Order: sequence, then structure tokens, then C-alpha cells
Amino acid sequence: MKVEEFKTLIFPLNRKLFAFAGRLLGDFSDAEDIMQDIYIKLWQKRDELHTYHNLEAFVMTMVRNQCLDKIKSRKTISIDEKFYQSERYASDPHQQLEIKDSFESIKKAIEALPEQQRTVIEMKDIQGHTTEEIVKILNLTPTAMRANLSRARKAIRESITKKMQYGTQGN
Repeated sequence: MKVEEFKTLIFPLNRKLFAFAGRLLGDFSDAEDIMQDIYIKLWQKRDELHTYHNLEAFVMTMVRNQCLDKIKSRKTISIDEKFYQSERYASDPHQQLEIKDSFESIKKAIEALPEQQRTVIEMKDIQGHTTEEIVKILNLTPTAMRANLSRARKAIRESITKKMQYGTQGN
């Protein structure tokens, strides 16, 4: 594919793609960076572009995925970081040990969740994404997102309760 053909196919989508990226990111300077990356990737795939039935949908998906990666990277905080933030407030070594044990139990309970539930609870409760962001990122309905979050929280609560009761019941 020659430069002129590439420009004819891709550049008419520029405004739509940029606006889409800007809305998803809430930051138009980040949207500009995303667009530059997308154009580079598209140029590298220029000889394959004619194989896509709906080029606009393909490019919109690329933009969406790049934006979601950007959102995830700027909001990521691990459960370990949350632990260390909480640990600072505990002056008693016994209390620090309890906090550490609690975080380990929570971490294991989260890891045991089905993938969708694990992703939703990590994004909502650990990374701090809004419901709207999660719905967009995971392409879920708000109802499905809330149901996954509720099920995940319930499973974690049951796991922690079970662990706390272990050893307190008679054999």
C-alpha cells in the first residue's frame, strides 16, 4: 500500500478516532499520544488493511484497546501497596502481623475467583476505577458489572469468614 492510499483510507477517520480516545481517556494530550501509536501500528500493517471487512471498526477497536491499556497503567495499585499503606498505621507488631495475614487471605481469595469477577473486583476495589470505566473497559452492562462485583465480594467474604472460623469450631 502506498502512502496516498493509506492517507485516503485512514486519515478521514482521524477526528472520530481522536474524539473517541479523548472521551475514553479524559485527556486530549494522552489521546494524541494514542493516535500517534495507532498510526504507527496501522502503517506497519498497511499491507494487511485491505483484508479487514470493516476497517473503521478494526481501527476503533485498536484505539479502544490502547486507551484501556493507558487507563489501566495509570491507575494500577497492587494489593501489596495497599497493605504497606495500611501497615504504616499499625504501630504494634502484633497488629502489623494481623494486617499482613488479612491481606494474604484477601489476596488468595481474589486469586481463587473466576476471571471476570477477579477482574471486576481488582478494578473497582483495588485500582479505584469507577463503575462507568469498568463497564467501558470490560464491555459489560452496568447490571453485569454490579452482579460480578457482588458475587466476588460475597465469595471473598465467605472465604475470609471460613478462614477465621477454622480452628474455633470443635472437631
